[in-house]
Amino acid sequence: MQRIIFFNLLARLASLLLNFAGVLLLARWLGPASKGYVSLLLTSVTFISFFSNILCGQANVYLKPRQSSERLLLPSYIWAFLVCALAVPVCAQINILPDSLRLFIPVCALLTALLNTHQTLLLGSGRFSAFNINLLANLLMQISLFVVLCKFLSLRDTVSWYISVCGGLLFAFVLSVFQLRSQISFSRLSLRFRRAMGDFSTGLKFQAVEVLSFMNLRFYFYLLFILNDATKLGVYSVGISILESVWLLSRSISTYVISDASNRTDSRPEEVFALLRVSMLFSFIALFMLYLLPGETYAVIFGKQFRHIKYSVRFLFPGIWMYSMVFVLEAWLLGKGRTGLLIAANAVGAILSALLCLLLIPRFVMSGAGLAATVAFTFTGMLLFFGFCRINRLSPLAIFDWSADVDIFRERWNRWRGRIG
Repeated sequence: MQRIIFFNLLARLASLLLNFAGVLLLARWLGPASKGYVSLLLTSVTFISFFSNILCGQANVYLKPRQSSERLLLPSYIWAFLVCALAVPVCAQINILPDSLRLFIPVCALLTALLNTHQTLLLGSGRFSAFNINLLANLLMQISLFVVLCKFLSLRDTVSWYISVCGGLLFAFVLSVFQLRSQISFSRLSLRFRRAMGDFSTGLKFQAVEVLSFMNLRFYFYLLFILNDATKLGVYSVGISILESVWLLSRSISTYVISDASNRTDSRPEEVFALLRVSMLFSFIALFMLYLLPGETYAVIFGKQFRHIKYSVRFLFPGIWMYSMVFVLEAWLLGKGRTGLLIAANAVGAILSALLCLLLIPRFVMSGAGLAATVAFTFTGMLLFFGFCRINRLSPLAIFDWSADVDIFRERWNRWRGRIG
C-alpha cells in the first residue's frame, strides 16, 4: 500500500509542478483575462465529460474486476462519440466565449473521455505504474506544445493553450492504447445491449456523484464571471490552483483507495481512517506553509496583478482543508458502489454553494466565493464522515485514535534501525 501511494504521490508531485509551470506561463504570457477564459473553457470541457463519462469514467474502476475489458471498451467508445457530437451545436451557442474557441470544447471533451476510459481500466486492473506514466505524459506534452507555440511560433493567445491541451490528450491516448495491449484484445471488442444498459445504469449513478461534486467545486466559477468579469476569475482561479496543490497526497491516497476497495470484499474501515488522518494532517501543514508566504512572493512569480491573491482566497483555506477528507471517503464509497450517500452529500454542498455564491459574490466578490465554497465543502465532508461511520459501525471519535499509526511508525523505525545497525 505505502509503495503504491508513494509512487503515485511522486507522479502527482511531478504533475503538480507541470501544472504550476503551465499556470505560470499562462499568467505571464497571456495575462489574467486569458487565464479566466481558459478556466471557463476547461470547466466547460469537464462539464461535457461528465456526461460522456457515464460509460467512460470512474464506474469502470468498479466494473473492471467484475467483467472483461473488451465488454467495457466498445460501449464506452460509442457513447463518448455520441455525447460529444451532440455537444457541438450546444457549444456553438455559448455566448460568453469567442467564436474561435467554441469548437475546441467538444473536441477536447472527446479526447478526455477516450483517455479517461483507458486510464480507469488501467486503474481498475491495479496497473498503477502505467497509470502514473500516462498521467505525466499528458502534461509533459501539453507544456512542451505550449512553449513551442508561444516562444518559437509567437502564437500568444488562448488558442495556443487549447491546441496544447488537445495535443497532450491525443498523445496520452495513443500511449494508453499501447499500454492496454497486454490486457485487451482490440479485435475481440464486443457489445451486448443488456450488459451495456446495466453498465449505463451503474455509470449514471457514478456520474451523478461526479456532476454534483463538480457543481460543488467549480460552478461558482461561472457565477464569479457572470457577476464580475474574466480578470477577477483569472486571479481567483490562479489562487485556487495554488491552494488545491495541497490535495496532492489526498488525491494519491484516493487513487489507491478506490482501486483497493473495488477489488476487495472486506471493508477495512480502520485503514481508511488511518489514511484519512494522514491526508488531513498533510493538507493542514501545506496550507499553513502557503499562508505564511508573503504577497510579494506571488507577485514575483505570477506578476504584479496577483500580488493580493492570498488575501482574495483567504476564506477558502478552511474549505480546502475539509475537502481533503472528502477525497478519501468518496474514493472508498465509489469503490464499494455506495453512490447514494455521495449523491446526497454532494447535492447538499452544490445547493449551498450556489445559494451562498448568489448572496455573497455581489457584495464580497472573491472573498464571498471563497466563504461560500468553504461552507459547502464543510457540510459535504461532515455528511460523508458520519455516513461512513454509520456504514462501518464506527464511533466518530475513532478518527482521533492515533495508536495504530504510532505502532506502525514504531515498527518501521525499528526495522530501519535494524538495517543500518
